[in-house]
Amino acid sequence: PTALVVNGQVSCTEFPLVIMTSNGERDFPPPFLRRCIQLEMPEPSKEQLTEIIQSHFELAPETLKQAEALIETFIKRRDKQGYNLATDQLLNVVFMLTNKQAPSEAEKETLLKHLLQSLDRGRRDYS
Repeated sequence: PTALVVNGQVSCTEFPLVIMTSNGERDFPPPFLRRCIQLEMPEPSKEQLTEIIQSHFELAPETLKQAEALIETFIKRRDKQGYNLATDQLLNVVFMLTNKQAPSEAEKETLLKHLLQSLDRGRRDYS
């Protein structure tokens, strides 16, 4: 629906609904959180991550096989090593490493290390 803006004010007949998302990078103050309905989404499974990647890039079968190895690395860091990672980080990794101008094998580990940094400030490793 649309609303008429008169002198910088919007008059509504219904209470507005605002949807915000967060990937846990920062803490919100308790007074703000008391006014929110919070919904936590489960981490995507390997199959869901594969579907997400395929829907973004429409990879050829041989490139998808390469991406599956990156998904495994992502899941290992997220689930077993406790890194706070976002799916868009995986999308960036897949894009960078399956691109026609992908880095050499020697550069790949350095790139993975930087692109799959934990979002938790205390877990970041910039070395």
